[in-house]
Amino acid sequence: MNRYLKYIVLLLIIWMEFIFHSKYINDFPSHTHAWAQADRYALALGFVDNDLNFFKPQNYILNHQFPDDWNTPTNVRNTVVDFPIHDYIPAITMKISGSRSPWIFRSYILLYGLIGLYFLYKLAFLLTGDFYKSVFAFLFAATSPVLVYYQDGFLPTIPSFANALIGIYFYVRYLKKDSLRDFRWSMVFLTLATLSRFTFAIPEIAVLGLEFLRILRKETKLLNKLLPVGISIACIAAYNIYNSYLRSLYGSDFLSSTLPAKNLQEVKEILDVVIERWGTQYFTGMHYWIFAILLLGVLIFYVSKLSRPSKLINQMWLLTGAILVGCCGFSLLMMQQYSYHDYYFLDTFFLPFSLVIVLCLAAIPEWKFRFYPLVALALIVTAGFFFTKKISWNQKQRRYTGALNTIQSTIENFKDSDEFLNSLNIGRDAKMLVFDPVGPQIPFIWMNRTGYILMWMNKGAMEQSLDWDFDYIVFQNASFISNVYSVFPEILTRLEKIGDNGKLIICHLKDQDSDQTLLSFLDLDKKNAVLSDEITFDVPHSVSWSQVDSTSEKAFSGSMSGVLLPEVEYGLSYHQDDLQNVLSKPRTLRFIGSFCGSLAGDLDLVVSLDSKGENYYYKSYRLNDFLQGTDQWRTADFLFQLPGTESGDCDFGIYLWNHNQNKIYIDDFGFSIY
Repeated sequence: MNRYLKYIVLLLIIWMEFIFHSKYINDFPSHTHAWAQADRYALALGFVDNDLNFFKPQNYILNHQFPDDWNTPTNVRNTVVDFPIHDYIPAITMKISGSRSPWIFRSYILLYGLIGLYFLYKLAFLLTGDFYKSVFAFLFAATSPVLVYYQDGFLPTIPSFANALIGIYFYVRYLKKDSLRDFRWSMVFLTLATLSRFTFAIPEIAVLGLEFLRILRKETKLLNKLLPVGISIACIAAYNIYNSYLRSLYGSDFLSSTLPAKNLQEVKEILDVVIERWGTQYFTGMHYWIFAILLLGVLIFYVSKLSRPSKLINQMWLLTGAILVGCCGFSLLMMQQYSYHDYYFLDTFFLPFSLVIVLCLAAIPEWKFRFYPLVALALIVTAGFFFTKKISWNQKQRRYTGALNTIQSTIENFKDSDEFLNSLNIGRDAKMLVFDPVGPQIPFIWMNRTGYILMWMNKGAMEQSLDWDFDYIVFQNASFISNVYSVFPEILTRLEKIGDNGKLIICHLKDQDSDQTLLSFLDLDKKNAVLSDEITFDVPHSVSWSQVDSTSEKAFSGSMSGVLLPEVEYGLSYHQDDLQNVLSKPRTLRFIGSFCGSLAGDLDLVVSLDSKGENYYYKSYRLNDFLQGTDQWRTADFLFQLPGTESGDCDFGIYLWNHNQNKIYIDDFGFSIY
């Protein structure tokens, strides 16, 4: 029976991973940290494009993030990155198969992660000698929410973690059997882990530190370690030197500097954020309870001497402690990253946590009795059931981004844009300038073209970017008015639109400035409204209007106007809840209204869309600058880009939000949706 147990473990791993990942294996990089994952996917596609030149990694962007924050245009796609073997291997498969699908990359990372978990089981069995304890150690680690989420992703963290586990497994075999061959294999995998994700230098340094201590104690020899250790250090040093050379030539899109907290107060604030934001993502509540119970049990066993750790176990506690200290030191250097990047936990503390669980299980004295296998199996199945149920729910929540998620909006806007550009006869060698992307690589992956990004929407940056060497400018319809035109309206005089599919606007730069208006640029002067309504206060209005207070004190036209009284917070409103046909695709809203009065505080014009009880669009325009200091009628003419929804219901609202007791007169208040 025992010889078949490892196959039972393999089947358990495969079954769990099928439950967790089968639905998502071909998803484009999206949801949590889509930016970072798309960066790695772009590297793999870059290797496909450069005929698999491993030493010239590239992506799609021609102006790199570092060192000039995307402000310096270049003519090369090359970028600096840690040893990109885990981007390169999927690229080989893509090149051979002719497919660039995400499932190739995801499947490779998933398979590597599964191998790592299997070696965690083997490591646990090596230290405990107990099948059930080893399965439980595997189960504990394999059901960490953050591990499960990234296990079929694109980050090198997962294969590096797997390599570190494999390296430690071979090191424990070496300690147990004194086989130099195992030590060499340990160095191979620890080196691979370090090369691809430099944080995994911590376990390698810890292993070398323990070996140095053993040499001082004359428990082992120095000479037979020099060659494997020397090769490891030489490989790591050589690639870092080569990376420095590439950085001086090209720049990079990957962080290579430290981001420590500024002071102890900021450390406390970051830790508070990490606990609140990621605490239940690192492990579930049940994980933490089990961890606490095991630690308490180990303390009792050791103090009462019910359990006497072997020399090997003591060495592993020392090794794990050294890794933990190293991770604490690294976390101080990169403290600011922990607030926003949950996968930094996988880069650092997840390995020592996993080792502590194994060592705690190893400390539990043998408790073999007739029904031990049945009881142990029942506990494992029960824990597995609750873990699996919780993790499945967690994965759904992580992949629920909501309609207001800007990175998901960017993905949807650029999806299938390669075909759209082909239809406009824009060649693959054209260089694109993309305004306002969320996730710099995402637009270019979908367009399958290179170019420049403009990340910061300020007038100076926009003006500067127009002098770069590009062929076409790309805007997202949903953000053009609010993020581009509102900041730099003069850009319209330079643009010639050549394509618009409702999601993306493709433009040339004109040789000469023109007097093009926003209405003509968006073709609204040639379109009929699909919905419009207006309230003039002189004639009956539709039932969709509410909060209607009128007066004859003054008027912009006719004899009556509306009035917003100081005691009213939410003033004149329009609401319609049967617009699924109108808003099934992106639309442009034009608002026109006349206002009179001096403001005592803030006054907003708000446009809102709800679907299935969730707000998926909310934009407000502050009227203070428009009205401040005037007591004359002024007419507002604003445009809003409304996103479409596939939902069967859609609630549309437009209203005035009176923050601070203003009295304002309103007239000819209306809108049109195109």
